[in-house]
Amino acid sequence: MSYRKDFEQHFLEKTLDILNDYKGDKNVTLLLNCLVGLLIVPYEIFYEKIPYIESKKLKEYGISLESISVLENPTLRQVIEHLRNAVAHFRIEPYPQGQDVEGFIFEDRWDDDSVNFKAKLTVKEIETFVKEFAEYLMNT
Repeated sequence: MSYRKDFEQHFLEKTLDILNDYKGDKNVTLLLNCLVGLLIVPYEIFYEKIPYIESKKLKEYGISLESISVLENPTLRQVIEHLRNAVAHFRIEPYPQGQDVEGFIFEDRWDDDSVNFKAKLTVKEIETFVKEFAEYLMNT
C-alpha cells in the first residue's frame, strides 16, 4: 500500500474505507481505533478547520446533547477537543462492563483530576461521528 502526496486527505479517505468495508466481529475495536486516528491526526493538522458548530447541531454529527454531561452547550470543536484529550489519556471505558459493548464513556479531566467533560456515547453515535467528521474534513 502507498499513500498519495496529500497524506492527510488520503488518511481520512482510508479511515472511512476501513469503516465502510470491514465486516468482521471486531468492528467496535476497529471503530475505536479509527476514532483515535481521526481525533489525533486531524486535530494536529486541521485544527483551524474544526468548526464551532453550536450544541443544538451536534446531532448532525451523530452526537446527542443528552450524551454529554459536565459541559453545558458545547460546540463541536469543544466536544472534539475533549474527546481527543479523553482518547489521548486513555480515559475511555466501555459500557456495560462484562457484556456486549453498547458504547463508551469518555472523560476529560483538569490537572487536579476533576472531570471537566464526560460523554456517554453509543457505538452508533461514535460510528456516525467518525464518518460525518471525516467527511466534513475531506470536503473543507
